[in-house]
Amino acid sequence: MTQVHRAIAGALLVSTSAVSAERLGVETDHLTLIATENAARTGADLGARLGRTITGESLTFTHASQLQHLDWVILRAMHYREAISLGWTAIARSNRSQPIAPFVVERKPLRHIATPGLSSSAHWLAKVLVPEAVTVEAYLNNANCLRAVIAGQVDACLTTIAAARGYTTRYGTPFKQVGRGINLPGDVLFRAPSMAGPTRIDALNGLRLTDGLQLTQWQSFDHRYYDGLLARLPK
Repeated sequence: MTQVHRAIAGALLVSTSAVSAERLGVETDHLTLIATENAARTGADLGARLGRTITGESLTFTHASQLQHLDWVILRAMHYREAISLGWTAIARSNRSQPIAPFVVERKPLRHIATPGLSSSAHWLAKVLVPEAVTVEAYLNNANCLRAVIAGQVDACLTTIAAARGYTTRYGTPFKQVGRGINLPGDVLFRAPSMAGPTRIDALNGLRLTDGLQLTQWQSFDHRYYDGLLARLPK
């Protein structure tokens, strides 16, 4: 084989490998370098568990067209109905729930509310958690949302219990939770309409999510569990 032929063969091999690699999208509130790196690791981990080559990429899901080039996607509960309507198959659900509630530094009427981003579950739940809110303003992230409460710009920040506790641990400002909040179910792993065949749920246990820190257990998907909860939330 000549050098030219070897080069062509090598190029074809790379091309075939690239085409055969499946793609996983991992939803995140904010597209950052860390989120991108964690999504890549999640894709590689999923591929190793399923015996496939899977590349991972982060996405902030806002439109169905973002899923067209993907074979797998991990989405938050808030997008469950839309993914199902697009023909995606829910394979498994994470056992890591997302408790969301209003957090304040002092008790007062909650008229002006902050959230950690337009694409966050907290922003989606704002009118459910605080129906009396006059304004709902999206901030860049959890830290900025909580700082807005400290600065008196808003009355409360809607965020996860973990985010509020983390801020208190790091900066010492005590936040108080208002009400019980809502405990959203965990993220959902979906398979694209073009993908067929069974997926072993037990192979997913330990698959890391976007924070890259905690191991996650995955359970078989139960539509009734999600439909029951989402029936109480805004359409």
